[in-house]
Amino acid sequence: MNKNINKLPKIRKASLKKKLYFLVAIYIVAIISIVFLAKFGMDNLSALRAYVGGEGLWAKAQKDASYSLQKYIFTRDEKEYRKFQELLKIPLAGRKARIELDKPKPDLNIAYQGFVEGLNSPKDVKSLAAFFRQFRKTYYMNSAINIWAEGDSLILELEKVGSDIRLIYSSPAISSEKKQIDPTEQIRGRIDYINKKLLILENDFSYTLGEASRWAITIFVRIMFISALVIILIGGLVIFFTIRDVIMRLDALILALHKVSAGDYSVKADTAAGDEISSLADSFNHMTDSLDKSNKDVQKNAEDLNKERQNLQQRVRERTAEITKSQMAMLYMVEDLNSQARELEDAQDKIVRSEKMAVVGQLASSVAHELRNPLGVIKNALYYLNMLGLGKDNTDIKENLDIISKEIDNSDKVISDLLEFSRIKQPALNLEDINLIIKEALSRIKAPAGIEVVAELGKDLPQIQADALQMQQVFYNLAQNAIQAMEKGGVLTVSSCVTHDEIIAITFKDTGCGIPKENLQKIFEPLFSTKIKGTGLGLSVVASLVEGHGGKLEVESVVNKGSAFTVKLPIKKE
Repeated sequence: MNKNINKLPKIRKASLKKKLYFLVAIYIVAIISIVFLAKFGMDNLSALRAYVGGEGLWAKAQKDASYSLQKYIFTRDEKEYRKFQELLKIPLAGRKARIELDKPKPDLNIAYQGFVEGLNSPKDVKSLAAFFRQFRKTYYMNSAINIWAEGDSLILELEKVGSDIRLIYSSPAISSEKKQIDPTEQIRGRIDYINKKLLILENDFSYTLGEASRWAITIFVRIMFISALVIILIGGLVIFFTIRDVIMRLDALILALHKVSAGDYSVKADTAAGDEISSLADSFNHMTDSLDKSNKDVQKNAEDLNKERQNLQQRVRERTAEITKSQMAMLYMVEDLNSQARELEDAQDKIVRSEKMAVVGQLASSVAHELRNPLGVIKNALYYLNMLGLGKDNTDIKENLDIISKEIDNSDKVISDLLEFSRIKQPALNLEDINLIIKEALSRIKAPAGIEVVAELGKDLPQIQADALQMQQVFYNLAQNAIQAMEKGGVLTVSSCVTHDEIIAITFKDTGCGIPKENLQKIFEPLFSTKIKGTGLGLSVVASLVEGHGGKLEVESVVNKGSAFTVKLPIKKE
């Protein structure tokens, strides 16, 4: 098994802390990538907006120039002609920028100057040039640039018309009759023709830019969605496999605990991965070695005690042979010696149980504290995935996330049981109403459908010295165990009364599956459980709390008929 682990990838051998750092790094890369894509998209959409604005300035300048030229034709005012020339500089500046950017190695400063002279905002010129170069070969941008070039050729033609009409008016060699005919007939016809064609081109340019904008938005949204989805899926897979690995190794460690509880001290936990769980496994192995040594010492002591008992029995027999005159004295002696032998056996059992409880308690506290923080971080990462909406449209991912959440809750329950077992302390005694404690414990129970909880509490019960919180925990655990035993439904009856020997008895009786006779003496031992996912600590904790109150916990059970757990507490604790 260790050889196979050594062949695992480095990420498998990494510590939980490094795995979590790796997961955080994935999401940092995801956020940076999404922000970069968003900025890229916004910059290009801003460039499209600037091109639309520039087209408006271009068209306005062209229309104003045509108007000034027509006024010049009729008024022959040189101011109108100069105004015509100034207005034409705006579209001609755009032409300069377009021609420069179409070169294989353009001078960007010339292009920037052309855009600025075309009245574009200096803040937009870099994005205008970058968008031109990046998307020059795309369908929509290529179409728009071709329309732009055709419009520039018409602007040059309009400039030529202006030069021709000014030549007509300024040349004395041309007859006055010629001056009266050309402006009204030929020149105006050429201007109208150019304006109509430019109007069509301006509309085509605006339409093409609109289509380009919608196309760009669609492309950017798809790229951002796919990128985010891929990165989130990668992070989800890393989380899933990390949690699965942790849960499997925790299950293996708990299985090893159960085997140790059953008396198999040869079991060893896997320590080859080299992370925090491996450290816990290494501590577990040291503890099992220590427990094995202690168990051997106990067995040796038991053998010595057995020899001593045999010696005592031999002495009894010898003494009995000597005392032939007093039968009653002989019987008392035998009874006394047998009582001593039973006390020795009880002492032996207590030694074994106390050492086992000490080792298991130490291991339980260590395991719980080492694993709660990593599980908390994993649970936060899972919550973050759910907040991102992962799994809304993918049932497989949602199902896996639900499995992860459920297994985290199961692991957290195991950790809580371990901590609870390791933190048992002396009760803080006060005069308490036992029925009130029972009711508060039952109010926390959420019985599933098909299970009825019936309270038959005695009236006017005397108050007793008790720790209310500890007794609530006792009653809550007993009620939960009873409900879990009735998988097909049934009735849980909780009763309280005062017995003839001044004892308050609280009984939890269910109609569940019952407990086999051979297991009745084991159920209060730590780590013994017949449940698939049980820790085997619940009843051990309950028994310890009841004994701390000077009471007893008794059980009666019939297989397939049900069980009855009775807590007996003294009215006046001695």
